[in-house]
Amino acid sequence: MKILIVADEECAGLWDYYTPGKLADYELILSSGDLHAEYLSFLVTMARCPLMYVHGNHDLHYEKRPPEGCECIEDKVYKYGDLRFVGLGGCRKYSGGSLQYTESQMKKR
Repeated sequence: MKILIVADEECAGLWDYYTPGKLADYELILSSGDLHAEYLSFLVTMARCPLMYVHGNHDLHYEKRPPEGCECIEDKVYKYGDLRFVGLGGCRKYSGGSLQYTESQMKKR
């Protein structure tokens, strides 16, 4: 199974300079956060395979406008074929943001 994993920075080669068929070989896309919702929606549309994501520490905008066609697996177990994925987004608390967690909060999750 070929899986594309994306995080933090949009890849110009997959967005600005996309060529048809570039994502055809992928069976699954995983996003581990801090990407624009429009970028993820574009990837899932062009790849025509499932895209699962968790929130990064800067993904507050997903609450108002989540990526279309994508599956949020935050605090969930998601099964795809013979694989299981657990969604645990966010980061270590450093400035008090809502997607930042202390060690004890993360253990509870």
